[in-house]
Amino acid sequence: MGNDKENLINKIANCIEIQDMEKTAAEQKKVLKLASTMLKVAAEDIKGLNQKVASLESEISSYKKEKELAVKKDKVDNLTDSMFNKGLIKKSDIKSKKDELMKIASDALDVMEDTINRIPVKTANEGLSDLTFLYQGNNIKGKENLNSALEEYVK
Repeated sequence: MGNDKENLINKIANCIEIQDMEKTAAEQKKVLKLASTMLKVAAEDIKGLNQKVASLESEISSYKKEKELAVKKDKVDNLTDSMFNKGLIKKSDIKSKKDELMKIASDALDVMEDTINRIPVKTANEGLSDLTFLYQGNNIKGKENLNSALEEYVK
């Protein structure tokens, strides 16, 4: 350890142009004091830089979380829009569905998004063919759609 200290002192002495460390005790004390001061300043600088690095790492982590939250929110918005367009939820349920989906892990949202994307868009057929009702005495055998019932009635 003593040899390392002497080597460090000699390096610092060379930097400040003191060639012969054996000249006087006063010069040696002066160099030691200067070296000690330089080491303290360097230690303080390192400490300050380490604190700045820790602060920046915390800031980066915060930005990453904000970005992940924004990406998840966009995914949830698209998913609920898709669910509404496909007739899986009502317009009045969109907000509560968004709140529910924000609590789900991103991986689960990916699976759900894939599943929802595989469901065909619900389209209403034009005309009256999809409207069905019980006809003539509520007889199940007589169940027809509205269009054919009207045609039968008009005949």
